Amino acid sequence: MLTSKLGVNIKPKNGSLMNWAVLYTKPREERRAKTNLEQLGLTVYVPKLAVEIIKTGVFAVSDHPLFPRYVFVAQDEAVYPEISHKLRNVRGVSRVVSFNGAPATVSDEDLALVKVFENKIRQNPLPKFTKGESIRFSYGAFKNVEAIFLEKNSVGRVALLFKMMEKHTRILVPSEVVSKA
Repeated sequence: MLTSKLGVNIKPKNGSLMNWAVLYTKPREERRAKTNLEQLGLTVYVPKLAVEIIKTGVFAVSDHPLFPRYVFVAQDEAVYPEISHKLRNVRGVSRVVSFNGAPATVSDEDLALVKVFENKIRQNPLPKFTKGESIRFSYGAFKNVEAIFLEKNSVGRVALLFKMMEKHTRILVPSEVVSKA
């Protein structure tokens, strides 16, 4: 494992430092590509981003790819050269990213920095709404009316600043009835 001063572990199976090939996946098939590439004996890394979502009226944290449609494959000397020409035919993979005919690569050190960012964002997921953001009612009597997001509470409701009759009023509504403006 890569154990640098950053304290992260993403080193390939053979234990040496190396570059990682960049693969472009089919839309929303990063997980499928990762599974199929790992079945070929490759070390695969898909950075994730923790994002707050509203699921069944409750705020929850969900993992989304940090780089949508991109996965990183370790260029392991024991496995990669034998199957590099087959990568484009793996289910979930669209193509190998290349520049001027040479495959694009990312160093271990660069991916270690990505891993540090990924770990930090996991501790504080990106919020669905931020304070002061303009949001809109999705349905109901106030459909398409805008309000200002103030805060969320633990029972799946959000506090809004709602302009009614030239006066701002603080209201609590279920989180599923609002969306970004």
